[in-house]
Amino acid sequence: MKLKSIASVVIPAVALLASSSAMAAPATLGALFSFNGTLIGSGPVSGDIYDGAIHSGVFGVANGTPSDSYVLQGGDPFGGDTGDAYEVAQAPGHANVAGFDIWTSYAFGQPASQVGTFIFASPDTGVLTFVNSTPFEFVGTLKLAGQAFGGIYGPAQFFSNSGAVDLLPGASANILLNNESSNYGGYNHPDVVPDAGATAAMLAMGVTGLAGMARRMRKA
Repeated sequence: MKLKSIASVVIPAVALLASSSAMAAPATLGALFSFNGTLIGSGPVSGDIYDGAIHSGVFGVANGTPSDSYVLQGGDPFGGDTGDAYEVAQAPGHANVAGFDIWTSYAFGQPASQVGTFIFASPDTGVLTFVNSTPFEFVGTLKLAGQAFGGIYGPAQFFSNSGAVDLLPGASANILLNNESSNYGGYNHPDVVPDAGATAAMLAMGVTGLAGMARRMRKA
């Protein structure tokens, strides 16, 4: 049995809640995390999710925009630099895709164990942690990628990191995108993501999340 899960993105809700000046440009989708492999004893499994769809439930104000996601790019849906103090204070984002728990965090330094290219923080960066929460061994590939819009550390460019894993139930793996993931202007801007049709569909799905986000904000 092949499992495929694509989380909906609530970017339109964030955009509607942003200030009029921030709404001059659309919000990014965030870096895209994907996994593909086999659950030993069960069958093929795959899934993907954007950073913008991985929520912490704890709202902050990132450069004037209320947000509880986009942890890997510093918390600002529009890709602005929120500063080290804000970035590392973010509550971890969490999502579950196809039975796997996915966590995002931002911290000084870097995890000692990483999938793919080992990346050193400079001095802080985002980390995505993939947890095999299924009762089966997972053998496959993890990938974190994003087209950077361009920021204080460099021009527009494509980042991608991937590697193979073999995870027993309960085991986890860390993957990083680059050495300071908040400083490249955000990732996967709707105007530059290659698959415009898919992007438009995902943005449309996010409209349904507006009421839910508003309720979470009132409780925060």
